[in-house]
Amino acid sequence: MISTERKINHTERLKHMALAKYQRRIGSLIGITPPIDILPPKLVRPTLNTFEKFFGLKKEKMHRVSNYKMPLSSSPGNFISLKVFHPAEKTPKRTMVYFHGGGFVLGSIATHENLIRKLASRCNISIVAVDYRLAPENKFPTAIVDCVDAWNWINEHAAELGVSTNNIGVGGDSAGGYLALSVSLSDTRRGLPVISQSMPDFQFLLYPITDTRGQTASYSEFDKNLMLTTEVMDYFYKHFFTDPELKNSPGVSPLLAENLSTLPKTYLLTVEYDPLRDEGQQMVQRLKDAGVSIFDEHFDDCMHAFPHFAGICNRARESTDVIAQRLGELVA
Repeated sequence: MISTERKINHTERLKHMALAKYQRRIGSLIGITPPIDILPPKLVRPTLNTFEKFFGLKKEKMHRVSNYKMPLSSSPGNFISLKVFHPAEKTPKRTMVYFHGGGFVLGSIATHENLIRKLASRCNISIVAVDYRLAPENKFPTAIVDCVDAWNWINEHAAELGVSTNNIGVGGDSAGGYLALSVSLSDTRRGLPVISQSMPDFQFLLYPITDTRGQTASYSEFDKNLMLTTEVMDYFYKHFFTDPELKNSPGVSPLLAENLSTLPKTYLLTVEYDPLRDEGQQMVQRLKDAGVSIFDEHFDDCMHAFPHFAGICNRARESTDVIAQRLGELVA
């Protein structure tokens, strides 16, 4: 009989072997680049565009892609960019408003466009991508306010954008998942200049930030050769928050929201090699306890931001196919 201790050790070895598959190719790439957390954001942003171009998903065709400038009701005279992806000539009955990841500091529609195109194409869903303003140029809570503002404007101008509001939800990865949750929870955010005028019909959350306190075991576990490490998360929060203590405020973390029972049906993905793993799984449990309809999934052999390496890693490509399928099931 194999002892419990030996079983645990065997499981840990398998996990390390799985991660090694990534590290042989992806980790070596990350390892030769300067660490994100020692560079100014303006120098890091172009690097992400280059990574996506050479290592990310292939660009899938859309029937039409439209660009818009959206006026900000919360900041008169200022605008943010929207990009609408129409997968087919006939307007799909389903729409997702998508917020990109990047720790509130990096990322753009451009770094996530190929993922968005894949989701739109495979699920026959219109996707409106939002280029919210980034930190440190625009500190907390600007990104949240921009995304809530965008949600309201998109719903009000759906006909102009050529999208349907019959089944319209929010989605995002990492920081974008946090922002999607913020749209659904905007009425709990005291002091915001805007709140959501309607509740999303669904949430599509890929390894989201849910607890900015950074107190979980996984938050301190990963420190090298990964797209996201503890040091990188600290770097993001340093640039995002005006005061370091803000991240410990109960009103800042979706996980600590008093009432989650009003949230819409949700898909929430966590991945094994990710500082955000444990807080994501804690959010899953809180949503279940609140009676929210949730389909949670965990990839135990994937790292944070895996779709951005789908061009060079079979497992990342296969996993991206799975999440596209899950979105189709969520909005069906």
